[in-house]
Amino acid sequence: MLCHRLSSLDAVFGTRVVRSPALAHESALSITYRQGITAVSTLAIAHDFPHSAAHSGRFPAGRKAPMATDPKHAAPFEGRVSRRNFFGRCSAAAGYAVTGGVALAADQGLDRPVRIAVLGMGHRGTSLAETLRKTPGTVLAGWFEPCEEAARKALARFPASADQPDPVVFADEDEAIGSTQVDAVIIAGPSDTHQGQILKAIETRKHILTEKPAGFGELALNAVHKALTSDFDRVFAIALARKFHPQRARLMGWLAEGHLGPMVDIRADWAQPLGAPRGRDDWMTDPARTGDWVAEHGDHIWNMLAELRPGTEAPRVLHATRISGPGGDSAWFKASLAWADGVTADIRHSFLPGGQFASPGLSFFVQYRGGIVDLIQGRVNCERKLMPPEPFDKSVSEDAAMLRAFVGRIRGAGQTGDERRQANLEEIQRSKFVERLRHEIVTAFEA
Repeated sequence: MLCHRLSSLDAVFGTRVVRSPALAHESALSITYRQGITAVSTLAIAHDFPHSAAHSGRFPAGRKAPMATDPKHAAPFEGRVSRRNFFGRCSAAAGYAVTGGVALAADQGLDRPVRIAVLGMGHRGTSLAETLRKTPGTVLAGWFEPCEEAARKALARFPASADQPDPVVFADEDEAIGSTQVDAVIIAGPSDTHQGQILKAIETRKHILTEKPAGFGELALNAVHKALTSDFDRVFAIALARKFHPQRARLMGWLAEGHLGPMVDIRADWAQPLGAPRGRDDWMTDPARTGDWVAEHGDHIWNMLAELRPGTEAPRVLHATRISGPGGDSAWFKASLAWADGVTADIRHSFLPGGQFASPGLSFFVQYRGGIVDLIQGRVNCERKLMPPEPFDKSVSEDAAMLRAFVGRIRGAGQTGDERRQANLEEIQRSKFVERLRHEIVTAFEA
């Protein structure tokens, strides 16, 4: 019955569905594209979570809310699933596995690997290039890197292979973006270079996957918005890797259905205890390049807020504080926000060695009337009668899911040109939300 239901995808997406051996409480779906791109997704069929008093109150003092799925809080559960929930979850998982949480788009006549150039071979660019070389149906066509040392390391790291031709080292960004041997570009250099490269890629009609932000300031984003509303019919996507995790996409869909009721409060902490960036990454804290170090380093949090609150105006800043030490060695900020509908948020970010806010890394908790959600681990603490999606499988590569979704949008036949343009505009609208929020917080610092 499951395979019969999913076989309808063959006509829609040109896919072949293979049922993989199931785990004890999961069903695994392997979906192969016509061009050989494979996406694998697992879906939980039965999870009941024990009730915790934490769901009914505000966040407990301190950084972490107790999650029902933590080993010390978890209790044995008896899996229960209805026929409706089973097939509903299977259908949702199949959709997210194919799209990575985004709609597919068509690129007529492309019957060969997608040739992708990477602009910027620093830490992020080389990581994406490494994942790209392992992504079926793609070719690392080449890269541009202005830093001689980074370019030399990239040459040694990415030699030619049987299925990957010798990549081209482009002399400059114009050569890379304008090359007829490149179908798409990944923009991964310093943030202040993104907007100019995006505009050039739109002009040369390349598909675009850009690291955030798409630009600093309202004028820069308006220029990108205007270019996207021309006759540009290629894919434009912001590289927010976390949102492409298939289990996270299912969780966000489940939350959007209103199972936990209205949103109440958000708490986000991001601790980077190694101090401010140094060397070739010191541009991140250079006010002349990013406008304000908060603009660069709050970006993960800002974008998650935009994803959680789609279609809303940027919140009011109730309070904002920051401290910067000499040379940016010690820096932190915190801000309290409020939306017109009463939802509040408290956010904190620290560069302080040793970490001012507890353990390093990003934590992001969202309180709804009916429970608390850990958006980083994918854990839900709610009433027992609800069946949330399973906690995240951290072995699933977020970058791999993101690149497969990007290539899927380039190849797919599930989206018209107008739908593709609309998806592109939604990306830039999210960037504008982030920029407005960033501006409000920086303005509050200066008040």
